[in-house]
Amino acid sequence: MFKSKITKFPEIDYSKVLYADGIEYTPEMDMIGQKLFFGTIDLLNKEKEDRRKVMYINKMFDNWNYHLFQQTGFVTVAKHFVPLCIFDIVEEDLAGGMRYAKNTQPNLSIEKQKDIATGIVQSTLVWLHFAKLWGITVSDKEVDDYLDDFYRATNKSIREFKNDKDKYEHIRTDIVMKKTTAEINNRFVIKLNLTITIPRKAD
Repeated sequence: MFKSKITKFPEIDYSKVLYADGIEYTPEMDMIGQKLFFGTIDLLNKEKEDRRKVMYINKMFDNWNYHLFQQTGFVTVAKHFVPLCIFDIVEEDLAGGMRYAKNTQPNLSIEKQKDIATGIVQSTLVWLHFAKLWGITVSDKEVDDYLDDFYRATNKSIREFKNDKDKYEHIRTDIVMKKTTAEINNRFVIKLNLTITIPRKAD
C-alpha cells in the first residue's frame, strides 16, 4: 500500500465532458490480441466445440475490452484530475514505477524514470480515491469465483493464490481496480476525440 497520499482533491463535476485524444495502447493489449487471434483460429479448426477454449476466448475478449476502452477512460479521467490535485509523494513509493520505466524503456535517464514513476503513483492515488469515495470493495466470494473461472478457462492451478495471502489479496486488488475503472467510465462523460489528417497529393 502506498504511503503517498492526496492532500487536496478538487470538486467533481460528473457532467463535464472529458475528451480522450486516442486509444491508450498497452503491452497487455498486444499479448491479448495475439491470444485471441490464435485461440479463435484453433477453435475454428476443431470439429467439436471445446467448452474450455470458448470460456478462455470469452475471457480474452473481456480483457481486451477492459484494456482497449475502459483503460482509455480511466487514463482520460486521471489526466484531468492529476493536475488539479495536491499530492504528498513519498520517495519509496516511486521505486516500482521506476523499475517499470527502466524495463520498458531501458535508455531513459534516472530523471525521466522518476517522472514516469511519479505519474504512475499520482494516477493510482486518483484511482484509489474514487474506489474509496464510491465504497467499491471485493468479497472473498468474488475472489474465489474469479479464481474458479480462471481454473475452468485455463486448467491452470490456482492453489498458490488460495494458499498465499499476498497473492490472494493481489487478485482482490486487481478486481477492485477493474470495478473502479468500470465505474469511472459509467459516471464520467468521456468522448474519443480523434483527428485524422489525410495528406494532400502534390500538384
